[in-house]
Order: sequence, then C-alpha cells, then structure tokens
Amino acid sequence: MLPTSDQYKRAVVSGNRSSAAIILFGVYDVTAKDDATLTAASQPFTSINAVKGDVREPDYRAGTFEQDYLNLDGSFYLMPDNVNPAQDILGWWSQQMSNSQGTFDEVDWGLSFKQTDYVSVPYDSRQNLTSVLSLETWIKFIDQDNRVIIEKSNNNTHFQFQSLQVNQGSLGAAGRIAFMVSTQPGDWVTNGSVATTLALNDGKWHHLVGTYDKASKTAKIYVDGVLNNTNTNITNVPTSNTSPLLIGSRSGVSGFGGSLKEIRLWNKALSLSEIQYSMTNSLTGSESGLVGYWRLREKSGIYAADSSPTTNRGTLVNSPDWIQYIPTITIQFASLHSSLGIGLFFGSSDCCSEFDVTWYRGASLIGYKQVTDNTLQDSNVPIAIENYNKIVIRLIKTVKPYRYARLMEIGFGLEEAFDNNELTIASITEEIDPISSALSVNTLKFTVLNKNQRFNMLNPEGVYAFLQRRQKIIAKSGLWMPDGTYEYLPMGTYYLSDWKNATGLTATLEATDVIGLLDRTTYRSSKFWVNEPVENVLRHILDDAGQFSLIVSASAASEKVTGYIPVKSHREAISNVLTATRNTLRVGRNGIINVIKVDYDTVLDTIRNDTLISGSPSIEQKPLVTSVEAKEYSYVLSPDTTELNNSTFSVVGTQTVFIEYGKAAANVSVTVTGSGSIVGSPVYSAVSVKLTITGNGSVTVKVTGRAYTEAARTVITQLAVIPAGEVPQTATISDNKLITGNGSLVATHVLNYLQRRISQKFGYWSNPAIQAGDCVSVETMFGSNRSGVVERQEITFAPKLIATLEVTG
Repeated sequence: MLPTSDQYKRAVVSGNRSSAAIILFGVYDVTAKDDATLTAASQPFTSINAVKGDVREPDYRAGTFEQDYLNLDGSFYLMPDNVNPAQDILGWWSQQMSNSQGTFDEVDWGLSFKQTDYVSVPYDSRQNLTSVLSLETWIKFIDQDNRVIIEKSNNNTHFQFQSLQVNQGSLGAAGRIAFMVSTQPGDWVTNGSVATTLALNDGKWHHLVGTYDKASKTAKIYVDGVLNNTNTNITNVPTSNTSPLLIGSRSGVSGFGGSLKEIRLWNKALSLSEIQYSMTNSLTGSESGLVGYWRLREKSGIYAADSSPTTNRGTLVNSPDWIQYIPTITIQFASLHSSLGIGLFFGSSDCCSEFDVTWYRGASLIGYKQVTDNTLQDSNVPIAIENYNKIVIRLIKTVKPYRYARLMEIGFGLEEAFDNNELTIASITEEIDPISSALSVNTLKFTVLNKNQRFNMLNPEGVYAFLQRRQKIIAKSGLWMPDGTYEYLPMGTYYLSDWKNATGLTATLEATDVIGLLDRTTYRSSKFWVNEPVENVLRHILDDAGQFSLIVSASAASEKVTGYIPVKSHREAISNVLTATRNTLRVGRNGIINVIKVDYDTVLDTIRNDTLISGSPSIEQKPLVTSVEAKEYSYVLSPDTTELNNSTFSVVGTQTVFIEYGKAAANVSVTVTGSGSIVGSPVYSAVSVKLTITGNGSVTVKVTGRAYTEAARTVITQLAVIPAGEVPQTATISDNKLITGNGSLVATHVLNYLQRRISQKFGYWSNPAIQAGDCVSVETMFGSNRSGVVERQEITFAPKLIATLEVTG
C-alpha cells in the first residue's frame, strides 16, 4: 500500500527522511529473444511460443500498486500453443521426474519399438474389461502405416489403440489414432471405434486416452488433455477373453514403430478433470479404478513391472529398446549473440535440481555449464559466452518427487540488483509537455560501487562487455515510515542509453524511458485516416515501433484523427497525433504509456512549507503570448494515377529498401526494371512502400498511384484583450498534417495553456507518489495555496529521498 498523504507528512516532519533504493538491471542480450526459434524435444505440445506478461497501470493513490510482472526485456515466457493460459500449466513438459526410495531418479524412461518387438502381459481377469474402461498412454511416432499400439483382443472383440494408414475407411488420414472397442459384429468403423481428428505422427510426445461406457454406448478419445472426438453409437460390445495384453504389437504382427511410456488401464471411464490430472502427474499406483500401470522405467532387463494393485508384469519380446527421455530445449538464433550467462525461471517450487546448458557457434561447442543441487525457482547461470547462435538446455532432475519438468521463462543474460549498499546516488528526471509540442523523455542516472572491477572494460569476467542499449532497468524507492517499515514505490521503467568504463571505485549508468526508444526508430507506415479514433492511430504507431503498452483515458479517447503522418521518428509521429487531438502523454512508473488530458483542477496533493528544503519556492513569470497560429489542412484524392517516385540504384544480392512518395497516396503500385526483381509482396503505406529486391546491378523502381492534393490555410487565435504595455507575441504550431478542420480548437488549446505563466521551482522532501502531470497545491509564504501542474521534477532517491519540482499554473 502506498503511503497516504498524512502518513507521508508524519514521516517527513518527524525527520524520518531516509530512503531505501532498489534498481533491478537486466544485463541481457536484448535482441536474442526476438531472434530465437525454439524447439522442445520430449514434450507433448506442438510448439512453444514466447508470450508477454500481463501488466496494467497501477492506481498509485488508491494504494493498489502491484509488483511489475514484466521481465527485464531479455527473456520470454514459454507457453504451449494448444493449452489455455488460464489452465496455468505454462511450460510443462511431459517427462515426469521421479523419486524412488527417497533418491532422485533421472528424468523418465520408456520403450522404443521397431515393429518386430513388443511387451506381452499375461491374462488377468481384472484386466478383462467389457462394460467400462479407459486406456491411457504417452506416445511418440512418425509411422503412417496401419499399426497396432496396445491391444487386448481375441478375434477382434476387445479394445486396442491403432495408428491409421492413409484413408483407412472413414476414420481419416495418415497419422491419426483409433481407439477400437470392438470390431464385431457390426461395422467396426461406425459402431466400434472413435479416432482422433488430428494427425499425431509428428515425432513429438502426445498424451492419449480412450474411454468407453457400455451403458451410454459412448467412446471418447482425448489428446493432450483435451476431448478430441466422440462416438455415441458404439453398438459393438467387447467380450471377455483370455488373451494377453500386448504392448507394441497385435499377436506379434502389425508391430508399432515408435515410443511409449506411462501406460495405464482403468476399469472406469475417466472424466476430463481426471485425465488432465493424470496427464500432468505421476501416479502412485493405488488410485481408484487403476487395474494396470506399466511405467516402462526399468531402464534395462526383460520385464515391465505393473505398478497397479494387479501387479501383472509384462515380458519384453524381441528386445524393444529402453530409452531415456530428457526434456530438452533447443534455441536457434539467426545471428550471433553474447551474454553474461542464462537465467532459467521455473516459477514454482517444482524447480529442477539438476540441469545443464550448452552453447554452440555453428557446430562448435563453445560453452557448457552443469548445475547440480539447485533449489532456486529463479536460477541464474553465470558464464560469459560470446558469439553463440544455439543453446541446448536439458532438464535432468527435480527438487521434489513425482513432478513434471516445468520452465516458465528463459533469460539470455543475468539480472543485477543494486541497493543502498551499492548505490552511491540514484536520481530520475520526469517531464511532461501539456501541449505535446515535443514529447518529453524521462531519464534515470545512477552510480554504483565498482566492486571487483565488474564495470572495467578490461575485466574478461566483468559486466562491461555485455552492456547494450535498450537493456531494461526498473527502479524503486522505499520511504521509511513512522511504524518502522518501508513503503516501496516504483520509480519507473527505463532502458540503458549510456555508460562509462570505470576503472576506479564507481561506475555511472544512464537510461531513458520508452519515449527515448521511440526517438531512435522511423515511422514509415502511416495510413491516411479519416475520422479515426485516436487510440487506433496511436496503437498503429506503437505496434510499428515494437511491443509497447498503451492506456488511453476516456476523455482523451473521444478525439478523432483525419490526415496522415509523413516519414519521421515514432516519437515525432506520436507528438503529431497528440497535438492534433489536444492530448498529451506521460509514461507511468511501470513503463506503460498513458494518454491523458492534463487536469488543472483536481489537486492530488498539497505541498506544505514544512516539507520544503530551502524555504519558499522561487517564482518566475513566463513571457506573455498573445496569439497562436496553426496551419490547417484539407485533402482531396486525385482520380488520376500519376508517378510518385522514380529511383535508380544498384542492388547486389538481396536487400530491403523503402521508397517514399513525398506526399500521401492511395492505390499505389510499383514496378522494378533492370538487373533486379521483387521478392515477395511489396508493403504499402500512405507515404512509402517497403520492397525486398534481389539483383546484381542497376535497378529502376517506379512507383505510381493516386495522390492526395493538399490545401492549407493559416488559422490564428488571439487574446481578446492584450494587457497594457505588452507587445503582441505569436507562437506558431509546427507543421502537422493531422490538423484538419480543427485548427482553431488546437490553436485555442495551446493559447490557453500559454496563459499559465507562473512557474514555481523548489526543493522538498519528496513524496515519490507524485509524478509529472499531477496537479498539486503549493503553500505560499503568506499562508495561501497556489495550484499548478508538475511539469518537471528531479528526484534523488538514493541515498536520501529529495526532489526539485517545477509547477506551472
């Protein structure tokens, strides 16, 4: 909970002005996560995707601040693409990590079959199921032929799993699996089986369950914990027989080629919840209804033990192979990367006690690290590796018995944490421009003790070589409260922009907020908008720049946009949108961009004289502006197609180019002549086209389309009365192609702001909940109060919490 205004005042008046500072610094290769392609061997899901953490703008003054859950911009979350995130099983791998007799066992084993080998389980009456049953297994195969996987049959009258060959009856194409209850007396396809609708012969592990209920004439088949198909017309009834249960074959023929493990036979039809539990848990063998459980973990020998109460041991025939399956993640990169290590974030107490990581450059092994006896949910592996393009991670053992391998996040680098013991000084500068003529960039600057020369560029084991621009930094400040506790507040999310080699006792690092990032990239993708909601336009710009979170207030969201944005930086493009819609923005302390209308009337805090450092504020009156002029545009789309650009240049190999039109256009097309040709499809916007061209010499690119004709007029808004003795002064709004039909409104908005001429500047014992853009009331030396908006503040939060504010009203 945030300190309330009264708590804060009691703290500072009583002299408890000390601060606790924390800076979390992600020393990651920030391009690696976007360059990575992941494959996960020995896991049941079809692929692994990187996903963002769910964050929201905290309500600081309501006391509902939540810990920022965003990673430090060098890692990603793992989520199987066929699992609902709400199920909270991110990054589960199928391999169970078991515990036997109190000692940790290697991660999972199984049997690999070669079509001529199998396991024979003797007849047992308790496994003669004719009314209700469930058959369960983990399976991995690539075969497309008609193969029997598991069967208990006598003249085709009992249950089996069977893989399907191409167009086998109406059950489907190659790679699908049928759960056959009985093939006689009627049509076995329609009346005796149910098949998956998915091909499972992809060489990956899948969890498979078939259930049968005679009373309801229903058979179901489940894949990876999800109901896949149902047949409610099962009239073929299985009959009792004395045949053995065969794993991997049908009476020694039609042998299965692939791998199996964790085979379970139940004398009941499992429910969906039971199946999902069974899929993600190793069983004890004493579960209700379990009449057969062949783990296939013996590792060697000719027997497969039955862990159920039936204890019906199977015998290996023709030597199927015992295979160890270690959950393995392979990460391939398109380019070379360097990092100070790797972080594995398991996210729960079900972490791995043993794992190893191998780094490669091409086929060459360039680094290896094994971790044993780990008990940490978030495990950092400190090893400096330069110029790698592949990482292989193996999860070998878990801390707890009977657990699955679980990994939620991988970081290409390590996280550094600095507190008051290492920070000699830390400060932030926050600004806001209420009329958005230029978007302000908030900054962080901090100096740390250079322990062990970590920031010395000559130190081969130091941090310096792995520093990169855009590495993410999160700052927090804790205020020492009267009750003896610290109340922590976020001080912002920043991205490393500059650092200095330190050979002495300290190192200084500087960072900017997200707006600083937007100043370094170019926006060429403008549409021509007509009465478009401002939020849609802003999201288009931010999506073009990368993944940035945005919140638009209700008052700001009502504005509409017409026109286009010429090629410029993303920061300038957003400034154009905000100026034209009379909005502004500030970056929240959690890094989220907030678009708002500045509120000059709602006072959020009162700054009293007894919290000021140097007595009364210094007061300045800004120059008087008597009028504002703006250029207002209108557009007409030409009915004729004309040439927009004609460029000739040299291309050797394949390269991507942007061709600008010089004006907004629609219905654009492009032709390339000479020693080159277009690869793929051009990407058109209202102002440019993006082309990939391959060639070996001079090429000519001709762009044609229908251009928008522009007409501009100057709009001037001025004060009704100019004070005596004042000289008229005019402010001009920068050229903005989005000011269309609303020039007077925009000019009036700017003129009204410029009449707020009183600026107060003062130092005080900071309330860190205050941000630039907040309306505050400042107590004057005469006992009255004067309100205004915080346009700039410099906060030092280590070693003490003090600030200098500039308030305009």
